[in-house]
Amino acid sequence: MSFTKSQESNIKKRETYSRAKHWTVKHIEVRSLTREDLMSEKIILQKEIDEIALQLGKAKARVWEAKEYSDPMWFQAASHAKRLKGRQMQEIQLRLSELNQNERKIYSDGLTKDDWDGFHKVLRYLQKANSRNI
Repeated sequence: MSFTKSQESNIKKRETYSRAKHWTVKHIEVRSLTREDLMSEKIILQKEIDEIALQLGKAKARVWEAKEYSDPMWFQAASHAKRLKGRQMQEIQLRLSELNQNERKIYSDGLTKDDWDGFHKVLRYLQKANSRNI
């Protein structure tokens, strides 16, 4: 079966666009993740961002070298996915920063985490006892 040049071009565009669809951007609920989970998500996201940046760089290089433009839909999808993954990376970094600040506050008082948890247990006990007396 033979295709016309425009049909071949459309098929090629659809194939390149479908390759861009694998850049799905999943929602990450950063508040519910542990520090270890956040770090592993950060590593995965950085690899994905690097992969997309490499492909975009190659597409830009082809323009300069051979005046061969990539499919605009593919380029837009890749750029958008890179931008969204960058935002997710910022959310993860912000959450890690919050966790680090909270940990520094706890340990700056000279208390260990176990001491701090024990203090909260005693405080809750006293609050319950006080509320019963009123």
